[in-house]
Amino acid sequence: MNTNEVACFLSHRAAWSAIVSDTVDAGLVLEDDALATSDFIGAFDFARCAMREGHLIRFPHRDDCEDGTLLLRDDRYQLLEPAPVGLGMVAQLITRDAAIRLLATTEQFDRPVDTFAQMHWITGVRPYSVRPSGIQEISAELGGSLLKQRKSLLDKFRHEILRPIYRRKIRSFSS
Repeated sequence: MNTNEVACFLSHRAAWSAIVSDTVDAGLVLEDDALATSDFIGAFDFARCAMREGHLIRFPHRDDCEDGTLLLRDDRYQLLEPAPVGLGMVAQLITRDAAIRLLATTEQFDRPVDTFAQMHWITGVRPYSVRPSGIQEISAELGGSLLKQRKSLLDKFRHEILRPIYRRKIRSFSS
């Protein structure tokens, strides 16, 4: 992990900690590159009504990236149990119970926060997703993501070879 990925993970942990210490039922965690669209208020209200203790409900920044079991729907929005959970942690609604579990399982971490959140078999928190989410990720408009770093040609090659293997393992555990 690079320094920026560690800082991003620690900022998510700080948000989870605030949810716990403020003794709120749930908290909305937004990254600095999140932009709400006209769909967001409806998606947020739908998620609030669907939320149960222990839930982490994602608002993916790309509505076409996740498939999974349809759990709930109304005339506009859907709640999915994605398999596998998509990448990105731009916006989530997290219950206090889920925040407690995430804090307990992330005292030590070895991967970016979004890939760790995919691992519900470790965290004990199964992420759900709302579609359409009403969230866009605008890091490019803000000057680019700080999480990307330059890699050598050998590192790029290694990453491209190992990525499908890693994704296959995540998919198999997610089922």
